[in-house]
Amino acid sequence: MMNTLTPGNDFISQTAAFADNLIILTRGETVTGAENFMNLALTKVQKWAQNNRLEFNEDKLKVMLLTRRKRRGKKGDSSIY
Repeated sequence: MMNTLTPGNDFISQTAAFADNLIILTRGETVTGAENFMNLALTKVQKWAQNNRLEFNEDKLKVMLLTRRKRRGKKGDSSIY
């Protein structure tokens, strides 16, 4: 569907789709950075869907945060829209 790369070809976010499933992988130096990149990717996917007359079921949305760092914040403090 689409790939988003920085000018230096560093991986920021990437999407893959098969049938009615979509996965967006993103990374950032911080949780906030990853949230920002994910929100940018979601905006692009939403625009792509609108241009192709498709809708995503928000009730089926799943988010998983993977990190090597020890969690300092409260559970559920991320803001991905």
